[in-house]
Parts: sequence; structure tokens; C-alpha cells
Amino acid sequence: MTSPPLDEAARRWPGLSRSQLLVRLALEGYRSAQRAHEERHRRRLAALRKHSGALSGAYGPDYLQQMCEEWPAADARGMASVLIAYLEGEDVHHEAGEALLAREIDDDFGANPLTLAEVFVVPARDDRPDEVRLTLRELEVEALPFPGDTAVKLALLRSETGLKMHDCCVLQQGRLLACRAAVETPPDVPDMPYRPLLVAAATEGRLIDRAPLRRCRWLQ
Repeated sequence: MTSPPLDEAARRWPGLSRSQLLVRLALEGYRSAQRAHEERHRRRLAALRKHSGALSGAYGPDYLQQMCEEWPAADARGMASVLIAYLEGEDVHHEAGEALLAREIDDDFGANPLTLAEVFVVPARDDRPDEVRLTLRELEVEALPFPGDTAVKLALLRSETGLKMHDCCVLQQGRLLACRAAVETPPDVPDMPYRPLLVAAATEGRLIDRAPLRRCRWLQ
């Protein structure tokens, strides 16, 4: 049985055995993956620096605090809080938000539409949503939509847990992602507007605690 990749490898490295060619191909694949990873890291880190504080003065220095006062569970909307702090250069949490995104730059970021909508409230009001769209696109923040049967599932979660609806959305998103790991707020970000939200990830029964909801590489 012929194999086009092996045939091509044999032409590239004549005289090697089949097993040696397989090793060469595996090494080539690894190196290619490493180059792609390094390029993605460089690209996203450059985007992070580029857009830092892009909406300074738009949200204002007290927006996150007011958001948490208006809705005590708002600190559970981790990714929204991080992104708003990152975009608003005047917020007391700005540097911490950027540091957190930089620390996790090799992971995949994502949030449900309600979480992302919170980020767009002020830019939409000020006719600046395209700036946020560009930032999210270059940071590769993925919108994680709910499937069509979500309404009933959210209603059941709310009735069973007594959580606010947005918290139920976070919980449901965790279930959809089949989370298999616990994520903790880094100790150097003690004042980010989080309160412990224990999100049961249905398949494994693990918890996401004090964490921005993001689709990590190990949550595939």
C-alpha cells in the first residue's frame, strides 16, 4: 500500500527506511506545530499590547465597580470584567486585567454571548462597537453560542440552583464545554471583581472557581 506522505518523504530523504521516514515526518510535524504555536503567541501578544486601553475614558474608572453594585453576581462574569478592565485604561484593574490575559495568551479565549454583550454596552452606546470587534478578533476571543434547546435547560438550572440567569449561562457553558480542569484566579490579581462562583462542569463534576470563562486548550 502506498502512502503519498511517505512517498514524498522518500523522495526528500532517499535511502531511509520506512520507519526512519516516519520518524522524520513526525519530527517535521512537531517542528511545524511549534512554529505555528510561536507565531500565534507572538501575534496575540502583539495584539494584546496594541489594543491595551483602547477605550480609555469610555467606560470610566468606576464602571466595573458600578456594574458589581448593580448586580452583586456581576463579578461572576469574569471574562467581561477582564476585557472591560483591559480596554479601560483608567480602571484600577487595568494592569491586572492585561496581565491576566498575557499570562493566558496561549490558551483559547471564549465567552457566551451575554458575557460579550456586557463588553459591548458602552461601545455600542458611543457608536464604537467596531473597535471592540477588532480587538476581540485579533485576541481571538471566541463567541460560544448556546444550542437551540438552551432555554429550557437554563430555566431548569435557575429553578434548581437559585442562581441569577447570567450565572446559569456560565454554568451551562461549562457543561457544554465538558470542562475537565479547575482554573483559579492568580494570586497577583487579588482585587479583580470576582467572587467565588463554583461552576459544576457536568461531565467530570469538577469546578471552575473565580475564573474568567474561557475555552482552554485542555477543554476540547
